[in-house]
Amino acid sequence: MNGPVEFDERQLEIRSKVFQRGFFLLLTMIITNTFLYNIGIIWTVDNWSYFIIAMLVLSFCLIELILRDVAFSPRSMKRVSRMMILIGIMGLCLLVFCITAPAHVGFFENNLISPIGGGIITGAMFLTIGVVFVVKQHYNHKKIEE
Repeated sequence: MNGPVEFDERQLEIRSKVFQRGFFLLLTMIITNTFLYNIGIIWTVDNWSYFIIAMLVLSFCLIELILRDVAFSPRSMKRVSRMMILIGIMGLCLLVFCITAPAHVGFFENNLISPIGGGIITGAMFLTIGVVFVVKQHYNHKKIEE
């Protein structure tokens, strides 16, 4: 390794368990989606289901890592803080854009989640990641001050 190790053994174990759960969640959701598709249950338009599944698993893993304080190393925290806030702003912009989209396409299209609906879901996930990061950082600063 180049430089000092940034995570201790406990943090590395937590990270590996989160990634393991994320992998099995992704695998389970893809198998379930494939099964549903094969029996004729389609819930999104134009293969949005795989994108939504991937973003959902990524969001859950990242939120758990943030809440357990093992998402990022202390050395990279300043750079990561800007990136996480940018992700939250991007999610808010995506939500606003998709909600104010032309009225001819809504969240559902022919009883399936439309691309606009997929954008709303993705924007909500990005916004949630940003909000969780900001709230956790605020909580950590308050905890340090006490």
